[in-house]
Amino acid sequence: MMKKLLCFVVPLLLLAAGCATTSKGPAFASLPDAKSQVAEYYENGSYANDVTFIMRKATQYIQAVAKAKQYAKPAIVLDVDDTALDTYEYQKGMGFGHNGKLWHAWIAMKRGKAIPPVLEFAKEADRLGFAIFFVSGRREAQREDTELNLKAVGYPKWTQFFSKPNDYRAPSVVPYKTECRRKIEEQGYTIVANIGDMPSDLDGGHALECFLLPNYIYDVK
Repeated sequence: MMKKLLCFVVPLLLLAAGCATTSKGPAFASLPDAKSQVAEYYENGSYANDVTFIMRKATQYIQAVAKAKQYAKPAIVLDVDDTALDTYEYQKGMGFGHNGKLWHAWIAMKRGKAIPPVLEFAKEADRLGFAIFFVSGRREAQREDTELNLKAVGYPKWTQFFSKPNDYRAPSVVPYKTECRRKIEEQGYTIVANIGDMPSDLDGGHALECFLLPNYIYDVK
């Protein structure tokens, strides 16, 4: 997983800093303070409220599309980490850092929890007759554990799960994710909504609308 801790650049963390310029340069929040702010955001209900607001808009949108009956094969695309599945347990346990071996071990334990508003969105999309696709940044080696995790937390049956090739080494996931969406369209589907927590989940087109969830812990290019 190409995810790095960027606590020193995310907008949330700059709020407290105020960017007060001194002769020594900008004064930013200390790293412990930054981590504390991130934890507070995720644990005091603010994160849940923000996700609920965004997914309510996304749900209203697909309901309107379904009512119009404009597309023969409508579909939605979901990212996995911190879109469909919550990885906060791992993130906080690592002190908002990252260790590849421990990350893979955590995935193997299938401990990711569903993010409730996203799960409800997927269920509504399924009820409305939309095909569900997952386009994950996790590698092919983690496919089985990830799909089992998604099933265990209640995601409805999906049409296809895309995972990143084990040997993928490009500096950005955008080409990979864009190509996955292009392949979905080649099957005759119209991607009505693409949901992710990173701009790189959404960049590249091949979706009518995109919905970006908040993520103040890491960045994926």
